[in-house]
Amino acid sequence: RRRLPPAELRLRGGVSGTLEIARDRFGIPHVSAQTTPDLFYGLGLAMGQDRLWQMDVFRRRGQGRLAEILGSEHVISDLTHRTLQSESLAGRDAELLDESEMIALDAFVGGVNRALDESGGRLPIEFDLLGYAPEAWTVPQILTAARGFWWLLNGRLASIVAGEVGGRCLPAGPLLDAYLTPDDADETIVPGAATDGHAAFGADSTMTGSNNWAVGASRTASGAGVLGSDPHQPFAVPANWYECRLRGPEDDAVGAAWAGMPGLFFGRNRDIAWGLTNNNVSLRDLYMEEIHPEDPARYRDGDEWRRFSERPIAVTVRGGTRETMTVRATTRGPVVNHLIPAIEPTGDPPLSLRWVGQEPVANIGPLLRMNRARDWTGFRAALEPWAMPTFNWGFADRAGRAGYQCASRVPIRGRVTRGFRAANRPDDAWRGFIPCDEMPRIDPGVGFIVSANNPTVDADYPYAFTGAFASGERARRIRLTLEAARRFDAAACRTLQLDTYSLHADQVCGSLLNRTAGHADDEVRLFVEQIEGWPNRYELDQTGPAFYEMFMRLWSRRVAAERFPEHLLGLVTGQGSVVARLLANDDVPWFAGDKNEIILETIREAVREVKARFGEEPAGWAWGRIHLAHFTHPLSNEVLAPFVDFGPMSIAGTGTTVRNTGLGEAPLFHAASGAEYQLVADLGDDEGVLANQSQGQSGQPGSPHYGDQFPHWVAGDYHRVAFDRAAMEGERTVVVVIEPEATADQMRTTPAGAGGRDPGIPPPMPIVGGA
Repeated sequence: RRRLPPAELRLRGGVSGTLEIARDRFGIPHVSAQTTPDLFYGLGLAMGQDRLWQMDVFRRRGQGRLAEILGSEHVISDLTHRTLQSESLAGRDAELLDESEMIALDAFVGGVNRALDESGGRLPIEFDLLGYAPEAWTVPQILTAARGFWWLLNGRLASIVAGEVGGRCLPAGPLLDAYLTPDDADETIVPGAATDGHAAFGADSTMTGSNNWAVGASRTASGAGVLGSDPHQPFAVPANWYECRLRGPEDDAVGAAWAGMPGLFFGRNRDIAWGLTNNNVSLRDLYMEEIHPEDPARYRDGDEWRRFSERPIAVTVRGGTRETMTVRATTRGPVVNHLIPAIEPTGDPPLSLRWVGQEPVANIGPLLRMNRARDWTGFRAALEPWAMPTFNWGFADRAGRAGYQCASRVPIRGRVTRGFRAANRPDDAWRGFIPCDEMPRIDPGVGFIVSANNPTVDADYPYAFTGAFASGERARRIRLTLEAARRFDAAACRTLQLDTYSLHADQVCGSLLNRTAGHADDEVRLFVEQIEGWPNRYELDQTGPAFYEMFMRLWSRRVAAERFPEHLLGLVTGQGSVVARLLANDDVPWFAGDKNEIILETIREAVREVKARFGEEPAGWAWGRIHLAHFTHPLSNEVLAPFVDFGPMSIAGTGTTVRNTGLGEAPLFHAASGAEYQLVADLGDDEGVLANQSQGQSGQPGSPHYGDQFPHWVAGDYHRVAFDRAAMEGERTVVVVIEPEATADQMRTTPAGAGGRDPGIPPPMPIVGGA
C-alpha cells in the first residue's frame, strides 16, 4: 500500500485551470476540468496512477520488447511487431495528427508522466520484481501501444492459413462449403438473405469478440434508446478496460476507455450512447511470391524481377540472449513465413503480408469526436475517417432511435479466395477501399440492432465482405429476445447480458438424441440422461454441460482428424459449421467409416473422460465445480498468487451463450475468455450508466480497488457510474486537485469554489478514505 497514490493530492502546474479527479466507491475517476487539454491531462494522470505497469506492457508489446522483461514465451509477439514495424508506423501516424488531436494526446501523455513523476520512485511492484523502471511516455508511444491492440483484433494470420488448408485438403463442393461457413451464417447484422460459402470462412477462434445491441422506442419502457455492450477478450490481469467519467467544455460522457488511450470505446453522453463489437472482415492478405528460378534474392512483380528488400531485426530476451533474423519484404509488404505455421512439411513459398495497418492510421480524433456527437449525423461523421480495426458500432439516442454503422477501410479485391492470394494475379490486387457511404449500416429507427461477431451482410452486398466470423447463435438468441420485448429497460438489458441459454447446445443436443435413439448401453444411456433433462442453460448446478462440452471437444477433433494431417489439426479443429452439420444431417460425406458408430463411440469416450477427470459422483459434474473464473497475473507464482490472482470462483455461461465465458484447456473448461466489461445505457435515465468490470479499476496489487469488482462481476451485480457529482456524496472517495502555477498561492487563501473556479466544477469532496 505504500506504493499507492495518497488519498488526497493537491498539486501545482501542468494545467491552465482547476482540474479535479474525484473517485467513487470503486475508485472510478470522475475527471472535471475547465479546458479540454486539462481534462485529458487529468485522465492520463488517473490512468497512470492505476495502470502504469499494464500501460508499459502494452507499449512494449507494440515496440516488440516484451521478451526483454517477461522472457522467451514472448519472442513471437516481439518478432511480429518488429516485422510489422509497429513503432515506426506509429511515429508516422503521430505526424499526421491534426492540431486538436495532438493537443489532446500531448496533454494525456503529460498526465501519465505526471503520475510517474509524482510516484517518487514508489512504482507498482511489478517494476521492482522485474528490476526495471519505466521510461517517460511520448505521443508516438501511445500510438505504438494502440497498434499492438489493433493487430490483436485483426491480425489473425492463422485464419488465412486455415482457409488455405481447407482449399488444399477438401474437394470443392459441400465438404469445403461446410468447412468454410460458420454455424447460423444467415444470422447477419444487416438483415437479408442467407450468406453463401464465400461470405465467411474460418472460425473466430481467438477468444476475442463481443455482444452489442441498441433498442429503439417501440420496445423500450422509457421511449428512449437503450444500449447494451460487452467486449469479450482473453481474460488478463489487469483487465483491459478503464472506467471513467469525463467532464469538460467539449466532453460530458461516461463509459470505458482502453487502458493507455484517451477516448471512450463504450459509453454515453447526455444525448447518445455507443458500443461496439469486433467485425472480423479481412483487412489483410497473404500473397504467394514467385521466386526467380536462378536467383532466390529476386521475386516477380508483374513483368519485372525485383530484389527483396532486407532489414535485420533483433529481440532481446530476459537473461541476456538475443534472437536475430533478417526480414525480407516485397512491394506488398514483409515476408511473414516465420510468424505462421507451415502447411507443407517442406515449407511454403514466401508469403508477403499486405495489411490496412501499413497505411496511415489516425483513430484518436474520430474516437474523441464520436464521444462528443449529439446525433446520428455527428456520430457517422466522426467515424468516417476510422481506419482499423473494423468495428460494428451500435448507436442509441434520447429520441428512441437505434442504428448501426460498420467503420474501417475494407479493401476491395477482384475475387473471393479461401486462403492465400497469388502475388501476380491482377484480380488479387487491392483496388482501393469500400467507400464510407457504402459500408454496411442500418439507419436509425425505432426497432433494434444486434451484432455479436456474426456475419455482417448477405450475398447481395456489392462488395466481398469475407472474414473469420463467429457463428450466429449468440446474435440469434439476442434477436429473438428483443423481438419479444415490449418494455425493455436497464434491468432487462442486464438480464440479457447474463443469459446462459445456448441455442447451439439446443440444436446439437436435439441431433444427438436422434442419433442415440435405440442404443441402450450404460455409457450411452448416461449421456442421454444428462442432455435430455438439461434445459441448455449453463448454470452452476447443471451437470449436462460437462457431458455436452466433453463430447463436442472430442467430436471436433474426430471430425478434423478424418480429413486433415496431424500437424495442422490445431489450426482446423472446430472450423465452420461442419461439426454440427454432420450431427444434424447426412448430406456431407465426410467420414470413410460408419458415421453413426463414430458418433456413438465418441459419446462413450466423452462419458469415460468426464468420469476420469471429474469423478464418478454426479456432484463433481456440476458446471459450478468445473467452470471456474481464475485469473492469474503474468508474474504469479506460489508466493505471489494470493496477492495478485483472482479466484477461482464458479461462474455461469460458456462461449456460445450471451453471458460469454469461453472454455479453456488448462485446466479444462475453466473460463478463459469473455466479457471483461459490461455496459447498460438507458437514455431515458439521466443519472449515468450501469456497468460491471471483471476485476477492478486499479492494476496495482494492494489497492482496495485491485479486485473489488471481481465478486460483483461473477455474481452479475452491476454498479452505477453517475453523471452528476451529487450521486457520489456519501461514497468512499479520494480527490486530486491540480491548480495552475499562476494561482498556486491562492490555494492557501481562497475558499473552494471561489477564486475563478468554474462553477460547473464543484469543490473537492471531503476525504474519507484511502486510495
